[in-house]
Amino acid sequence: MNMRKNMRICDPQRDIPAIVEIDNLCWEQAGLEFRSQEDELRNDWTHFENFEPQRDCAVWECDGVVAAYGSVAWHMSDEGLQLFKLDGRVHPRFHRRGFGAAVLSWQEAHARAAALSDRTHALQTMTMDGVAGEAVLMPAFGFAPVRRTVQMLCNLREPIPDLPLPDGLIVRSPDAAALRRVHEARNEAFRDHWGHRDFTEADYAGLLSDPLVHPEWWQVAWDARTGEPAAAVHVNIYALDNEYYGTKRGWTDPVWVRRPWRKRGVARALLVRAFEQLRALGMTEATLTVDSQNLSGATQIYESVGFRTARGWTKWRKAI
Repeated sequence: MNMRKNMRICDPQRDIPAIVEIDNLCWEQAGLEFRSQEDELRNDWTHFENFEPQRDCAVWECDGVVAAYGSVAWHMSDEGLQLFKLDGRVHPRFHRRGFGAAVLSWQEAHARAAALSDRTHALQTMTMDGVAGEAVLMPAFGFAPVRRTVQMLCNLREPIPDLPLPDGLIVRSPDAAALRRVHEARNEAFRDHWGHRDFTEADYAGLLSDPLVHPEWWQVAWDARTGEPAAAVHVNIYALDNEYYGTKRGWTDPVWVRRPWRKRGVARALLVRAFEQLRALGMTEATLTVDSQNLSGATQIYESVGFRTARGWTKWRKAI
């Protein structure tokens, strides 16, 4: 079968429900208790930089249904790369029928056509542990593993440690006027992390319109002397995930601390405050994701307050 004959450019109105279904089936196969939502995906696509779904996303059909999809977006990374982020999945019903290879071939060709002549370029994508064939496909297309991301879980039924904040900090959630200051501080805090890029105006607009984001739950520590954000744990609860999987789980990421406040126990103190808040909201488990090779030792910090690694993903890159 010639897979290209089954490919067409995405029509968001028509295809988003099928793409969400594919995501959810693949995540379920991998043991990830996430549920994608159509309004969330529409919001993301509206605010991605250098991405238009009618130009930069394709779908593959078989037997009258969407069997796979692939998308390409890019940004200039802190490393000076024009970094193309490849996203896409194959419906589990159509695994091992050549769709994954067709998607990757189209994504690479699409990225090459959009490559700026005065920049260096790379492709980047991610595979989930437990999804058949994904990790096998990457080396065959010249990708090399560059990073591991893990999901960690913490049982909130266990005793929560008493870890006070250092003197000089006060905690309050950001009001609408303070959100921009929080994200400027977040940008600064993450600039020495692998793969970072600054939160852009498009990202900020997407945050404001995201129906699933609740800044009123965030634990933000403010420097009492300067009035500036010093650190934060972004708290969220995805009710659809919890309802579908029968869980009572809250998210506690990203976690960030600006340089002047590091090595003073701020992240741990904010995390236990987030645990108390999630308990008050009826949650019995906390979760987050983290770069397992983080140079600040984040994984060890999270383990010290009760998190344990549950599952992971591999990030892959290919220079073009």
